[in-house]
Amino acid sequence: FHDIGLYDLPAFIDYILHVTGEEKLFYIGHSQGTTDFFVLNSEKPEYNKKFRLMVGLGPAAYFSNTKTPVIHFLAAYDNEIQALVDRYLLYEILPYSPLLTTAAQKFCNDNSPFQNVCAGIVYIGVGYSNQLNKSMMPVFLSNAPAGVSYKHWRHLTQIYLSGKVPMYDYGEKKNLRKYGQANPPEYNLTKITAPVALYYGANDLLIVQEDVDKTASMMQNVVVNKRIPDFNHVDYLWGIDVVDLLFNDILKLMERY
Repeated sequence: FHDIGLYDLPAFIDYILHVTGEEKLFYIGHSQGTTDFFVLNSEKPEYNKKFRLMVGLGPAAYFSNTKTPVIHFLAAYDNEIQALVDRYLLYEILPYSPLLTTAAQKFCNDNSPFQNVCAGIVYIGVGYSNQLNKSMMPVFLSNAPAGVSYKHWRHLTQIYLSGKVPMYDYGEKKNLRKYGQANPPEYNLTKITAPVALYYGANDLLIVQEDVDKTASMMQNVVVNKRIPDFNHVDYLWGIDVVDLLFNDILKLMERY
């Protein structure tokens, strides 16, 4: 996500503004999409002026209070997992799988006695919610997960363990070559001056209130910091009542900016 924030986002933003002739745009990010924004505007603060408003759904910066068992597992067995990844070149986690798509269609549909098991697996990863449309699980699970770099999850684990928001830790020798210091520098969130609206779910296992509040306290122009009852980490995308509970608020806020 460091590279996405440093290279991909500026390319997207500059292209959009060039084609449209606009001076500023709206940015809506979910989870890592918020992290990318934080990286960009702390590392290249001149981009702050190019945003009318940033909307962060499940914003991920400070991460030390996360409750997701995935991060706890990765943190507990970091060295062992890294050795396994390097030995077998397992650099992509949870890639798209036609087998998972087929299994979801067979076991997660409305006529399956295993539908609640499917829902339980989703809840373990992202938190319980009454917003999950179980009938849509075969569709959701045919698109997600779709693969992520192991390095991304290891970076999140480093953030979780540090209690800060550091850049990727390559180890002392490589850090000295790359950063000029033994420990990785931190992202300076105080350089983020664009208007920011943060929304987080009360049942989100990955992103919890303590971490969102700490992230918000570091930025200069947080206009919303709102907790949504019952939402988990994916309800921002496909919750049953997401339009009434979230999207309408966002649209009204965008009209103001």
